[in-house]
Amino acid sequence: LSLRDIFILQAAFSFAVLAFEIPTGYFADNWGRKITIIIGCSLALASFIVYGCSTGFWSILLAEVIMGLGVSFISGTMEAMTYDTLLQMGEQSKSRTIARRQNFLEFSTEACTASVCRFL
Repeated sequence: LSLRDIFILQAAFSFAVLAFEIPTGYFADNWGRKITIIIGCSLALASFIVYGCSTGFWSILLAEVIMGLGVSFISGTMEAMTYDTLLQMGEQSKSRTIARRQNFLEFSTEACTASVCRFL
């Protein structure tokens, strides 16, 4: 893939997350957070399967869109579950601190994984 193709794929992923964020939040509120996270993880798994079978730009684009949908199912739902848990414990004031830690761990893990995969 050319650098242009890679940027188009990343833009497609970002657009998919943006486009599906509100509908998936509505889904989580109406159908429950547990099923929403299960669907999001299933979509992420499906996207990795599509990546593994990809032979060109269009199949990778499909994988990126599926991954964007999966990420949008998971993202807000995890934050809402964290807040609800803290609310039940009476420690909702810690929600921003916990969210920052979760983001830090997520992004640092992704960075470390990318560094290891570079050598593979």
